[in-house]
Amino acid sequence: MPSLVLGIGIASTNPAAWGYSREQQEASIILFGGGGLVATSAGSLLELNFRKQRQLRQRQRLQRFLHGLIRESQGSLGVIEWVTCASARVPWPTEELKSFLKTEALLLNAEVSSDELGNIRYRFPFDPQRQEQQQQLRRLLHDLIQQNQGRVSLVDWVTQASALVTWPTADLRAFLEAEASLLEASPEVVDNNALYYCFQPTALPTAPPSASA
Repeated sequence: MPSLVLGIGIASTNPAAWGYSREQQEASIILFGGGGLVATSAGSLLELNFRKQRQLRQRQRLQRFLHGLIRESQGSLGVIEWVTCASARVPWPTEELKSFLKTEALLLNAEVSSDELGNIRYRFPFDPQRQEQQQQLRRLLHDLIQQNQGRVSLVDWVTQASALVTWPTADLRAFLEAEASLLEASPEVVDNNALYYCFQPTALPTAPPSASA
């Protein structure tokens, strides 16, 4: 019997590889979560994996929603307006939504201003072509994450990204740094001083759609 529980626990750490549906994966947590230390640990890992994938999908949803607001407002967006609209779509705390907008504003080279009451407003460059290029870069990053099991070299990124869009190297580095921050990737410097970003294996479960999709 212990070997049976161990086998179930190991299988539960990667149910998708066994062809289980999402409902079956969730059921495995309920059925085997209390069946022993191994099964409980496997259920916790599976739940953590679901939570990370959900958060990544929410980030992608916010990025698409933000780009839509930028188009509708012709580039002008206040923090209060953003938090009000975004919180109705993704249940994040206010401070996380503000941080998300600040990071995207830096990435998009937005100008920042405030009124006499201290309300912050961002003025984004309204450039549909650059927005499409950002989506192309996110699809490239998605592919690199999957191909390299989550470990993306800065040199490899700049080389491939520069062949895709005509951005300065500094902008490509800033883009990768911003995306790494959003996806909670950790930087790593190896012996030859090469910089890598280590993304979660489940990062970007689906490729960002093109602007025409």
